[in-house]
Amino acid sequence: MARLQGRLTSKVKTLGYWEQIVKFTDQYDEWSRHTDGQLPADDFAEIVRRIAEQLQSKNKVEMKLVNLLELEIIVTENGRSKRATHAEELRQISSHGLSYLILCVFFIALVNMIRKDQPVRFIWPMDELKELHQLNIEMLIELLTKNNITLLSAFPDPDPEILGFFKNRYQVHGFRELIEMDMDTEYMASLETLAFDVELPETKTDGIAESMDV
Repeated sequence: MARLQGRLTSKVKTLGYWEQIVKFTDQYDEWSRHTDGQLPADDFAEIVRRIAEQLQSKNKVEMKLVNLLELEIIVTENGRSKRATHAEELRQISSHGLSYLILCVFFIALVNMIRKDQPVRFIWPMDELKELHQLNIEMLIELLTKNNITLLSAFPDPDPEILGFFKNRYQVHGFRELIEMDMDTEYMASLETLAFDVELPETKTDGIAESMDV
């Protein structure tokens, strides 16, 4: 991947009544600058009437912010530029691993934009980490670490190679009981048969890892 670009654009102007609102604003500004106590011109009244009709026909105007924004991702790979504006296009833009990393890069950019220069550490829970290639996992953890972000992930079948990227490794058993995991190969092989002195209800055992100290 040679280049990664992101463009966040507003879709407000695509709303059917937005053009009338702009005209209303322009007419009002013009009238307020030159008014000497006179009423607005007929054109101004006509625009107000059109906007009122638009609002009455819709009963109310309610738009979610997410529907008014469009995120465009442009990836340049092997000399070719590819564009994605929704999840399906992003999946088709490249391999699963690369698409995963592209999303992470944009989330990091958003975090840094919100955090600014404040010394605040974020903790990112991330699922399905094992779907990435081992080299991509290592690259991702390094990128997050440089941006003061701690990675938290869980694995039902942890691999020693992947766990080796994490400083803190724990096994969750039963009622939120945490057991620090040793990187010894024999210990890793015995995780499924690990016995306890107390009888607990049947639960799913996951390995949990953190990339840095919290």
